[in-house]
Amino acid sequence: MPNLRILVLTITMISIMGCSSGFRIPYVKDLKQSQIKIHLVTTVPQKEISARISASNTSTAIGLQMGFIGAAIGSALDASINNNRFIQKEKQISPLRQALANFDLDNLHYEKIFLVIDNFKTLKLISSKKEKQAKSTNLVIGDTYLKIASSYELTENFNSLEFTTDVTLYKAHKHRKAKVRNSSIQGGNILYRNRYKYISPILALAKKSREEKAIEEKEIELWFFEKTEKLKSLPKREFKVKTRLLNKQKRKKVKTNRRGYTRSERNFKMAEKWSIDGAEIIKTYFNEALNETIKMIKIDFLSTESNEELKNNESLPLSYYGLQIVSKQNNRIILRDISSEMSGQLCSVTKNTNTYHCLPRTLNSNPFFY
Repeated sequence: MPNLRILVLTITMISIMGCSSGFRIPYVKDLKQSQIKIHLVTTVPQKEISARISASNTSTAIGLQMGFIGAAIGSALDASINNNRFIQKEKQISPLRQALANFDLDNLHYEKIFLVIDNFKTLKLISSKKEKQAKSTNLVIGDTYLKIASSYELTENFNSLEFTTDVTLYKAHKHRKAKVRNSSIQGGNILYRNRYKYISPILALAKKSREEKAIEEKEIELWFFEKTEKLKSLPKREFKVKTRLLNKQKRKKVKTNRRGYTRSERNFKMAEKWSIDGAEIIKTYFNEALNETIKMIKIDFLSTESNEELKNNESLPLSYYGLQIVSKQNNRIILRDISSEMSGQLCSVTKNTNTYHCLPRTLNSNPFFY
C-alpha cells in the first residue's frame, strides 16, 4: 500500500511539472522560409452544444484503501454517478439546444478560418474543405494538410462558454498513423501542432427572486394542506405519525426554497438565460471565440521558439502557476501554459476573471484570479 501511494504521488508530481517537450510542436524557421502548399481541412465534429460534467473519481481513493477490488467497485460506482450526471445535464441544457437548432457554426467556423489562412504568407492554400468527421479522409500521399478542429461546451455551472481548437500541420504518407511524442494522427509527419482555448465572459448565476420564493412557499402550503386532508380519515395514532413526517418534509421544502435554486434548477435557468433573443449572447461569443482563436494561431505561427525557450523568455511576465502573459488587448489577455503536460498551448480569457480553465483538468481544481 505505501508503494501504491508513492506511485500515485509520483504520477501527480509529473503531471504538475509537465514534460519538458510539451504538447506544442512549433512552426520552425526552415518552414517559414519556404511557402508550403497546403490543403485546409476544418471540422466541428459535435452536432450540438454540451455542458461539462464534474466527473466522479472515487475509484482512486477506494483503491488506495482496499486495493484492486476496491478500485473495481469504485469504478463501477463512478460510472453510475457519471451516467446519472450526464442524463441530468442533457435535460438541463435543452432550452439552449432548441435556441441553437438552426445556427450554422460549421459554416461560420470554415469561413472565418479560410479567410485568414488564405492570407498567410508562409502558406499557399491549394484546396479547402469542411468535414464533420474528426479524422481526415482521402489523403493524398506526399501532400501537406492543415487540420483545424474545434469543440465547445458550457462550463459545469453553465455560466461560461469554452471553445477549444486543435491545429495540426502534417505531411501525409502511406502509413496509417505516425506517432509523435506519444500522440498519433491519421496522416504522417507532424510539422506543427498546438491547442487554443477561448473562455467567454462569465454570466451571473441565476438567482431565485423574492416573488418566485413567495409563489413556491404558497405551493408548499397548498401541498401540505392537501396531503393533511387526505390523512384525516386515518386512525388518530397513525394520523399523528404521518403528519409528523409531512411536517418534516414541509420544513425541508421551505428551507430548500429559501436557499434559492437547486443546482439542477439553476442550470436549467442558466440555459434559458443563454437562449434569450434567439441565443444572441452565445452566438456573439462564438464569433469572439473564432476571432480570438485566429489571433492565437497568428501569434503562434510567428513564434518559432521551442517550448523551453518560451519558458525561459523573461521579457514575458508570468500570471500564475506557469501561465505566461503573451498579449493584452481591450478587455482580454492571452496566456501560454509553460509548465504542465500541455506546455505551449494558448488561452484567451477576459481580464479580472479566473484563469484556471487555461490549465489541464487535473490541475484546475483551485480557481485563482488574474
